[in-house]
Amino acid sequence: MLSESDILTALRDCFDPEVKLNLVDLGLIYAVATGPDPDSTPAWPRQWVKVTMTLTTLQCPASGLIFEQVHNRLAGIADVSKVEVDPPQLFALGGKFIHGALHLAKHPLHLFNVAGESIPPGAQRLLLVQQRQGRA
Repeated sequence: MLSESDILTALRDCFDPEVKLNLVDLGLIYAVATGPDPDSTPAWPRQWVKVTMTLTTLQCPASGLIFEQVHNRLAGIADVSKVEVDPPQLFALGGKFIHGALHLAKHPLHLFNVAGESIPPGAQRLLLVQQRQGRA
């Protein structure tokens, strides 16, 4: 059976095309769930995989490509019968991104996804860079 570590290792091959970093190191993969798939064909022990992830921005132009990369990378593993990619949406407190992010040390940016989980620091830094460039 594949472990969460095996899945994360495979996902290190998936990159955000704009920043050229893998999705795992960017902190965009929140959770990996796996389980046996008794309905798989062929019938050797195969399993389903569900990946909960986010994107670097709300309106990421490469979102389709990123989700397709994740799906195709995991679907290419012989022991995987089904792949589900669950992308939570990002939002900032108050519905707007905090401006003046140059003062991040004094006023840290706190972003959360729909589930109320904090967005990883790597993704927060990327959001700040994109906001400064007018892309967020």
